[in-house]
Amino acid sequence: MRHIRIHTEVSLEEFLSQVEQLDTADLEVMLDRLLREQARRRGAQGSEAETRLLEAINASLPPDEQLRYQHLQHKRQTETLSQAEQQELVQLTENWEALALRRTQHLIQLAALRGQTLAEVQADLGIGAQYE
Repeated sequence: MRHIRIHTEVSLEEFLSQVEQLDTADLEVMLDRLLREQARRRGAQGSEAETRLLEAINASLPPDEQLRYQHLQHKRQTETLSQAEQQELVQLTENWEALALRRTQHLIQLAALRGQTLAEVQADLGIGAQYE
């Protein structure tokens, strides 16, 4: 572990300047501790925020979009997709990717709230690294 010389009193800006000098491993340790402290301080607020995050994590595309996506994927695989259907498939794929991105962002926020790593939260929720 790297040692950092800090004066008795430093401004937040000076402190952050010193943090920038940390190597990645030490920065990750520090970030982990800061996130755990933040979660501890939030206390009761956490349960309401956690509920909202879990709802957002479990959000999905509307069933009609899911069915249409599957249908267009099948047509793409059988090489019977028209140009208009190709454009529609691209749009549906972008919708799915945006949802996956939001889900990942919410998982990261939940991990911070719980004072856990992303992998720990995914394991707790039974979510793999990739979404199907």
